Amino acid sequence: MNITFHACQDRYLKDKEFAQAIAAQLSEIGVNVTLKFHEWGTYLQMVKSDKAGDMHIMGRSDRELEGGIMYAWFKSGSVWVAFNDAEVDDALAKYIPILEPEQRKEGLYTLQKIIHEKAPWIFLWQQHDLYGVSNRIKWEPRADEQFYIFEADIAK
Repeated sequence: MNITFHACQDRYLKDKEFAQAIAAQLSEIGVNVTLKFHEWGTYLQMVKSDKAGDMHIMGRSDRELEGGIMYAWFKSGSVWVAFNDAEVDDALAKYIPILEPEQRKEGLYTLQKIIHEKAPWIFLWQQHDLYGVSNRIKWEPRADEQFYIFEADIAK
């Protein structure tokens, strides 16, 4: 089996090494991997236009911290989604709008179970953000790992 594995370089922590390790592991089971690295802007356009092929690395964050990211990741026709599945679309439409906490929890569990069984992606790691510190800047990291510079201030 031959595949082309597209990856970005210098966008994520150790992204080049990570892609090389995956390619090496795949070669151990007989998959011939052609690894191609791209500058982030070029790579982003490839992914967005569905030209990154069947195997590529993409990081995502969850600003909503609950449920909404499932829609962005798995809804057919969304900008960053190459996966299309009517059952997942129906489950998203059914469970994401639920507001009652216990019903929402059960619905999201069902949605995640459906996605898990279909395995459209392989979730490999959770990268946590690393920050430097300075007494000259007043800033606190956000729980959602989003970085908004306008939330920082000069320490007094």
